[in-house]
Amino acid sequence: MALLLTLGSETTWLTGLTIGLLIGLSISLKIGMNYLFENSKLQLYFITIGYHLVSYLIAGIIIGAWQS
Repeated sequence: MALLLTLGSETTWLTGLTIGLLIGLSISLKIGMNYLFENSKLQLYFITIGYHLVSYLIAGIIIGAWQS
């Protein structure tokens, strides 16, 4: 994530938030394929992807604010 943030021209907490959201969504979609084949409940899927989304959003904000 830090490498992706340094590739841009300006690194702020907002760009970190954006990169964190994109990475979190891509991982959430990958996890969604597993839940599709496992036939699990949709509520469990949202709990699991919520954890990953929040962690990547926070990591993006921290790294983006730190590098600015």
